[in-house]
Parts: sequence; structure tokens; C-alpha cells
Amino acid sequence: MSNNLVKQSKILMTDIRAGKNPAESCRAFGEILATAYRRYGLQRLAMNTFSLLEMLSDAPEDKKEPYQEMKELLCAAFLDRAEDRKEKLAQKRDTLLKEMRELSRLTDAFGCYEYILNRLEPSATGAVEDVDPEEVADAAYRFAFADQDKVVVNTRIQSIVAELPVRMSKQRFFDILSNSLQLYKGGDLSVAEDFATAVREAFTDGTSDVFQEYPELLGTYKELERIIGQELNLENYETARGSLTAATMFLEDSVSRNMLLTEVLNDALLVVLTEPYSRKEWLSEQDKTAEDILKRSLEAEDIYITAEELDPLFLSLEGVQEERMDELTRISLNLEEWKPYAEEEKLSDMVSDLEKADLFTSTSLYMDTERDLTVVTEEAGEESISRIRDELTETLGKAMADMPKIMKRSCMARVLSLVPVFFNTRDEIREYFVSAISACKDPGELTAVKHIIDQMILEA
Repeated sequence: MSNNLVKQSKILMTDIRAGKNPAESCRAFGEILATAYRRYGLQRLAMNTFSLLEMLSDAPEDKKEPYQEMKELLCAAFLDRAEDRKEKLAQKRDTLLKEMRELSRLTDAFGCYEYILNRLEPSATGAVEDVDPEEVADAAYRFAFADQDKVVVNTRIQSIVAELPVRMSKQRFFDILSNSLQLYKGGDLSVAEDFATAVREAFTDGTSDVFQEYPELLGTYKELERIIGQELNLENYETARGSLTAATMFLEDSVSRNMLLTEVLNDALLVVLTEPYSRKEWLSEQDKTAEDILKRSLEAEDIYITAEELDPLFLSLEGVQEERMDELTRISLNLEEWKPYAEEEKLSDMVSDLEKADLFTSTSLYMDTERDLTVVTEEAGEESISRIRDELTETLGKAMADMPKIMKRSCMARVLSLVPVFFNTRDEIREYFVSAISACKDPGELTAVKHIIDQMILEA
């Protein structure tokens, strides 16, 4: 079946290029592509829905609601076949994307305190060491260039810069931001604005409305702020570390749950979007088995009892998802070429839905399916870059004015992990490593930085 669909798609693309039966050929190719998407989506949806229902069964009563809500959405979509199922699934996905955006910002906000506590730990616990700045800088430099891949090298440099002591002036920091913004000139303005938003949020998370849906975390954040402002001692450090650990565990659980729910939703939307264009007669027994698993899982009163009945069906699907992905990859290679022909044949709805379906097969769970399909024509010119820079400088200047020095450094470090590598030569990189470490006169922070870089090297 897979080889047949791939073969037929190649024949149809040849006919489309030659102008042979264009309307019929374009629609037929779209139906093959939709079927390939649906076959792949059914395999993923069956597996991930079963995992979702296991999570629902195992979750404590006070944490079942998100899983139960998702089950009800899936039941409405695939058992009741509600007319508005596509809209309801899409609305839920928008909600999950907003939630993940908030969780990411909260994670970053508490990450600032992780940065601070890591640097306070040696002094608080009496584990300060005698550190040679040159040795640490050399170790970091060797690690950065130990790989031949330029992407890996740049990633390592950014990671190291984000962990080095921050002792640069505010003006030097703003110069780095200004130079980074210049790299976006001539490109998509929205990308430059997204970068500026990420930088702005690094300094304003603690005073923004990001905690609105999580008031208990706001209390923890303010408690950390209070403790960090007190005299450093072991008791304060351990209290702060305990509060941070509790917040981190809450966020990790919330992120994991959101990722599972979003993955299931993406699979559901992939299947629903492509069903109107796919051909039932092209579904194999394995595809129908995946549908059977999906429906029986959703109907189950006890997922673990039903699992015993489904085990043989799951075994029969081993390796099928990989086969479907291979089939889909080979057929979807012609998606971009097919689109303009299909648009000419008034198949714009099919094109739009299959473009979205393609996004739902990507490795990114949280792509914006509307924005990604929009061609942005506004270019980032000198005037717009200057405006973004001035607004960003003003916002950060106000935020820094009220910040304790240790928090300011933490936020600056977080931003430095976002900016493109701002060095021109290897010598500049080594010089920055040496100067950043040597400028720090806090033995506790130097000890912490040495341990962090050592850990980076061990984990590489």
C-alpha cells in the first residue's frame, strides 16, 4: 500500500507538471497526501491517547481534570463525531499554547533565582575553593572549540557566556543588545520584535502579570526575593533552595502534562484535518487497527483492563509508525510544488488544511499554525530597528533601577544566553572568558562558576 501511494503520487506529479488533466490530477494528489498524513496521524493518535488515559487513571483526584477534559474532547471528536470538533480541538490547542507560554516565562523567572542560588551555595555551605581564573577560562575555551561543528561551537559559547560572572557595565550590555538587533536588519520585522520581547521579559517577569494564573507561585517568588535580600547564611540558603525546588517540581509537572496534552491534540487535529480529503479504501488493516485501538481506549471504563485486550493489537503495529513516516516523507516532498497548481484549480481549502497538517508532523509541538502560514512582508529597516532598540533600552533601564545587583546580573546573564555570539575572533572569545572571570572578586561565585563549567564538560 505504501509503495503504491508513493508510486501514484509520482505519476500524478508528472501529469501535473505536464498539464495533463490538471484539475483531476491536483485533487488526486491532494487525496493521496491527505491519506498519507491521516495514516501516520492515526498511528500516533492511538498510542498517545492510550498514554493519556493511563495518566488519567494514575493521577490523584485533584489532578485528573486536565486529562479528563482532553478525554471528553477526544470522545466528542472520534466517538460522537461532533460537527464542531475541529474548532473545539483548535480552541483547546490555543489554550494550551498560551499556558505553555506562561509556564516557560515562569520557568525563566525562577531560573533567575536558580542562577543566584548556584552562586551563593559555596559561601553558604562553606565549600569555597581557591580558583585560578586563567585555568577556568582555558578549560571553558578548550571546551567551546573541542567540536568541529560551528553550530555546536556557537551553542557552547552561548552556554558558557550565560554562566560566567557578569561584571560588565550597563552601557556595554546595551551595546551588545544594539549590535544583536542590527543582525535582524533586512529580515522579518516580527523576528526582531520577538527577540526584543524575550529580552524584555527577562527583566520584567517578576513585575508582570505572568503569575496571574498561578498566585501560589507568586508567593514563592516573593519569598525568594525576600530571602535573597537578607544576610547570607546556611539557614536562609536552605530555605530558599527548598522553596525553589518546590516551584521547579510544580513547573516541571505542569510542563510535562502540557506537552502530552498538546501532542495528543496535534495528532487529533492531524487526523481531523485530513479526513475529508483522504480515501477510506486506501487505509490498510493496520490503519484500521489504530482506529480500533483509539475507539476502544476512549470507550474503556478501566484502561488497564482494556489494555489486556489491546496488547495483541499494539504488537501488530510495531514498526508501523516508522513506515508511515517514511511514506509520508516521500510523498510530502512535493507539497510545495503541488500547492501553486492546486491553488489554480480552486483547491485553496485543501491546500490550507494540508499545509497545517504538515506542521502537525513537525518536531515542534508549539508551532503557530496561523502565523507560520502567513507571508510576512514587513522588513526590519533601520528606523524600525532603532525604535525597537530605544524602547528596549528604556524598559530595561527602568527595570534595572529597582533591581538588586545580584538579580540584575542574573537577568543580564539570561539575556546573554539569547543573543547571537558577539565575538569576531577566537582571541576575543578567550579574552572575554578571562576578563569576565578575573573581574569577579567573590570567591564563592568563582567556585560556583568553576563547578558549572566542569559539569558542562562532563555532560558533553
